[in-house]
Amino acid sequence: MEGSITGGSMLGGTPIGQPLAPKGRRFAADLIDLFIVPIFLGIIIGFSLLNVREVFRSVVLVLINICWMLFRDAIFSPGRAMVGLKLKSLVGDKVTIAQAFIRNVLLIFPFVLITGYICEATRIFVAQHLIVRRVIYVIAALISVVFVVGAIGGGQPFILVGAVLPLVVCVFFFLLDKPGLSEGDRLMDLYARTRVVKLD
Repeated sequence: MEGSITGGSMLGGTPIGQPLAPKGRRFAADLIDLFIVPIFLGIIIGFSLLNVREVFRSVVLVLINICWMLFRDAIFSPGRAMVGLKLKSLVGDKVTIAQAFIRNVLLIFPFVLITGYICEATRIFVAQHLIVRRVIYVIAALISVVFVVGAIGGGQPFILVGAVLPLVVCVFFFLLDKPGLSEGDRLMDLYARTRVVKLD
């Protein structure tokens, strides 16, 4: 049976009236929206840009991913629609582009998304066990440290920055995911003032 978490309060103690969507449905929606659709878009765009320079192609793919994530949250999410969920704004009638950007800021940029996905998924699926979540953050951070050390040895600044950013994300979650926050929401949902709920 799918479980849902009512959750207590958002950031700063703002009460939440809407219960969280069931985890099983959220997993199914994310599988469609965050993996299947991006892979499909990546294949189509990648093949259409085979004859252009690799750097240009990479930039275009990153921009496409950013646009898709904003579209998904601010306009339409096929995954959520298929499983009866929607993203609601807790401060207005609809989710704005700014809110969509805030809730996805750790999932849309290269390098950052490596641990961004891990940490945000941990917030959702290990909702009621803060100690376990922090252990996962520490493990992800330690793995990131290994890459940072390797990048330092390589002596290439760009690769070093790319190795440090995932570590920064882990530290960010470890420090800001604390008692008193709403359980089961993504961390950036708390800052964006959004929540995934079941359709009325």
